[in-house]
Amino acid sequence: MSVSSTSSSRYALQVHRVIRESPSVATICFERPSGFRYSAGQYVTVFFDDTGVSEGKAYSLSSHPDDIDLSITVKKVGLFSGKLHTLKAGDVVEISPAYGMFNAFGTAPLVALAAGVGIAPIYSIICHEVFRGSNRPIRLIYTNTVDEEIVFQDELDRLTQYAPQLEIQYIVTRQEDSDYFGPRMQGAEIARAFPDRAVCICGTVEFVRDLRRQLTLAGISDDDIMTEVFFKTSGVAG
Repeated sequence: MSVSSTSSSRYALQVHRVIRESPSVATICFERPSGFRYSAGQYVTVFFDDTGVSEGKAYSLSSHPDDIDLSITVKKVGLFSGKLHTLKAGDVVEISPAYGMFNAFGTAPLVALAAGVGIAPIYSIICHEVFRGSNRPIRLIYTNTVDEEIVFQDELDRLTQYAPQLEIQYIVTRQEDSDYFGPRMQGAEIARAFPDRAVCICGTVEFVRDLRRQLTLAGISDDDIMTEVFFKTSGVAG
């Protein structure tokens, strides 16, 4: 089966493959509809009509605009994400067009702050910048509880080989024998280390709220901070 449009607001997409990124996170790759356009950092709504949730649930695209396929990267925490984790190649899922304003357009150096599966839209943004040939300096600081939950580490490390302007710092907060074990991110330290940079933040409500407050108190303009939130109870980006 190939891609089809079921209505003006839905596409029926065939699953190409499912990648198990970590014990709790999977990337679902779909065939991309002809003419389906989106910006790095945007999200789509996924529909499962048998759930009774007619409005669907939103998930950020982890693919970038020049990818052949579309992909979403999902942590298994609720009904919708649980159903997504059961998908296999050949299954069909309905999604919406892409939406959202979480992007990093511009030329200012970028600091990207991600927690857990919040890496999904930030990974899309970073890939887009690298593959379009941008020399924009990017610093990613990515935190997880344990090593095995770091998503896209191999892919991110490979990107640094092609893009010397990309720097990555991993933080692991609950595994003392990790090479990345360290304290949680501190907005004041980030503001001092990276002045005059745009900042994008994605993670749980608490992670995003606390870091944004710390950054603004440290003098970063609210206009220079972009945020996207993932809700723990549903795995939804919004």
